[in-house]
Amino acid sequence: MNATVQTPGLATGQMGALTPSQITTLGAPARTQLAALSTTELRNLDTRQISALGAADIGAFSTTQIAHLTITQVRALTATGIAGLSFSQIAALSVHQVAGMGAGQIAALSSRQIAQFTTTQLAALGAAQVKELSSAAIAALSTGQVQGLTPSALRGLGSAQIAAFTATQIQAMSTTQLSVIG
Repeated sequence: MNATVQTPGLATGQMGALTPSQITTLGAPARTQLAALSTTELRNLDTRQISALGAADIGAFSTTQIAHLTITQVRALTATGIAGLSFSQIAALSVHQVAGMGAGQIAALSSRQIAQFTTTQLAALGAAQVKELSSAAIAALSTGQVQGLTPSALRGLGSAQIAAFTATQIQAMSTTQLSVIG
């Protein structure tokens, strides 16, 4: 049985000293403390601590905190943590943070989350990342997002993903994009 750690007297500066196993047992009161971490304190969390954060923990972070995660910290987020990102948190991700996401992290995003990516964020995805987009995620892209996909990223698409493009999306593609998807 995994008991929840009670942390009413824990100062935000002490959060960085918690082990990953302690972080996984934090309850709702500690999420308030996570949300109160300064960007400096947040950047001091190591990858083991970041990977221990669940969806509710990640959801407690402000958009400012999300924007200040290092690329290494973003890469440390688990599929569960990534799935916990709100639409506003996704919008707060920098192009470099998105480009640094692993293929498994992209696969963990829902089609609704992918649809929240800006054109610039989507353009930062490489072929290995785009390969992980579901057919539903492809179909949910706006024409602007489709136009932002680079030819090199489009080379990562499989036949099922290409078939998921709508007629409107295909009409919005450049001739270079169309030549890549055949």
